[in-house]
Amino acid sequence: MNKKKIIMIVVGILIVIALVVGGILLFTNKKEEVKPSGDAVKFKEEYESLNDTVREGTKNTYSAITIPEFNPIKYVSVKEVIDLLDSDDAIIYAGANWCPWCRGAIGPLLDVVKDYNVKKLYYLNLDDDKSLFEVQNKKLVQTREGTKEYYDLLEKLDEYLSEYTLTENKKTYKTGEKRIYQPTIITVKDGKIVSVDDTTIELDKDQTAYDKITDKQYEFYYDHFEKLVKEVYGNGCDTEKDEGCD
Repeated sequence: MNKKKIIMIVVGILIVIALVVGGILLFTNKKEEVKPSGDAVKFKEEYESLNDTVREGTKNTYSAITIPEFNPIKYVSVKEVIDLLDSDDAIIYAGANWCPWCRGAIGPLLDVVKDYNVKKLYYLNLDDDKSLFEVQNKKLVQTREGTKEYYDLLEKLDEYLSEYTLTENKKTYKTGEKRIYQPTIITVKDGKIVSVDDTTIELDKDQTAYDKITDKQYEFYYDHFEKLVKEVYGNGCDTEKDEGCD
C-alpha cells in the first residue's frame, strides 16, 4: 500500500471519528438543555397577562411586571398545602395575579428565593376555594361557601389569622370567619409553622397599589422576605449543589 493511500485512509478515519464525536456532543448538549418548568411558564404567563390592562369593573390599570422565565414556582392545592404544613421545610406564597398587592410583592420575593438558592416556592391560589361575602341592602350575605379543604386550612392556621370583615359606607360587617389575605407568606421549618405573614408596603402619597413599587418599597419587601426565608433556610441553601433546597 503506497503512502498516499495510507494518508487517505488515516484522514478518512479521523473524519469518521470527528463526526461521531460531534454527534455525541450534539446529542448530549440537546439532552442536557435546561428548560423552565411547566409551572414556571404558567406563572409567568398568568401574571404578565394583566400587564397594562384595566381591572374589570374599575378604572385601575395594572402596572407591568416581569416574571423571570426560570422561576421556582410550584402550584399546589389547598390539600397539598395542609400536607406541607406537616412536612420538613417549605415556603408557601398565597396570592393571585389580579391582586395588585401580590403583583408588587412577587418581584422582591422571587429575588430573595433566588439569592438563597431556594428551588421551590409553593404557590397557592385560593380563588376557587375560599368563601365569598357581599353587602347587599345593608346586610352581609354569603354568596359562596368555601370548600371543605379551605375550612380545614383555616382551622390549621387559626391562631395566625385575623377576623374577616367587610366595610361599606363606613360600616363594618363581621363574617364570623378568619381570612388568608393576599399576599400571605407561610413559612414551615421541620414540619412546624414558623410564621403566617401578610405584611405589605405603605403607599406613598397619591400612589395606589396598582402602581409600580418604588426602589425604597422594593428594599423594604426584600429585607422583610429575606427574614422570612432565613427563618426556614438560615443563610441559604447549599450553592455547591445544583438542586439547592425545596
